[in-house]
Amino acid sequence: MEDKFEDKFEDKFEEIYKEVYDKANEILVEARKNKNRHIINVFSIYLIITILTKIICKENLYFYMTIVIFIITIVIVLMVENKKYSKIFKKNVIELLVKKCNSKLNFDPKGFMSSEEYKKSKFDTKFNKFYSEDKIFGKISKDANFQMGQVVTKEEKVYKDNDGNEETETIETFRGMFGVVSLKKSSGVKIYISPNSTTKKFSKDRIEMDSSEFEQAYDCLTKDRIEAMKIFTADLLELFVNLKKGKFKNFQFKIEDEKIYFRCDCREMFEPPKIKDALDKEIIKKYYNMIFYPVKIVEKTIENINNML
Repeated sequence: MEDKFEDKFEDKFEEIYKEVYDKANEILVEARKNKNRHIINVFSIYLIITILTKIICKENLYFYMTIVIFIITIVIVLMVENKKYSKIFKKNVIELLVKKCNSKLNFDPKGFMSSEEYKKSKFDTKFNKFYSEDKIFGKISKDANFQMGQVVTKEEKVYKDNDGNEETETIETFRGMFGVVSLKKSSGVKIYISPNSTTKKFSKDRIEMDSSEFEQAYDCLTKDRIEAMKIFTADLLELFVNLKKGKFKNFQFKIEDEKIYFRCDCREMFEPPKIKDALDKEIIKKYYNMIFYPVKIVEKTIENINNML
């Protein structure tokens, strides 16, 4: 069963990759050329200005000031050009990948997840700074609204040093994917799937699922044992296992009445590589998996919940 799924997945991905490459390659090549051209032009102009300043001005201060301005300008230009390139990449690559996973879903790089929904998930309770972008959203079925995006949370602490001066310490608590699904009807259950841990192994709420590979990777915690076994069928468990094989760290999944929450410690989402080819097959596959597995897990979970109700 697993081999058939993986073969089917690989065949499907090859088709999608070809379509993405055919659509985006020429556009991204031109965008990279423009980006490099702008950077080289700015670099050349400021290099000439710096050399002329050294020749004309006797005071070294002016020369050093020019070098500082030159460095700052290059950094700003790099940031602006990378942002432009990222926008083109997301428009022509990520948007297509989203549609290939589910045609009802939309992608908005400037869209953001709700900090209130994130708090309700109780995945992270220590943060007081919240940032989000790259939102995927839409009506995933007639019974559910789907949202997923990049989330960064930080805890900012203010304390006084030995001299009584206020100091601020910022600790990043999470960077990765977060999603929430609103169901039309309450599932009536509370189920938590978390990465395998020694402490959870001995929890009285832990139940064993009918998959040895799933058991090695995850813990399922719930008081609704019968319902959990009905929802987490063999094909759904297989999706969780394959997601883990895709090297996605710490995938967490919750069903709480009329909500489904999930998150994954995947760091940055959907940014083009700085050095590698933006259409490198492994990079595109990583981003496709990042969309495909959460979407398919949610779709199958909703289907199984509806069959149970």
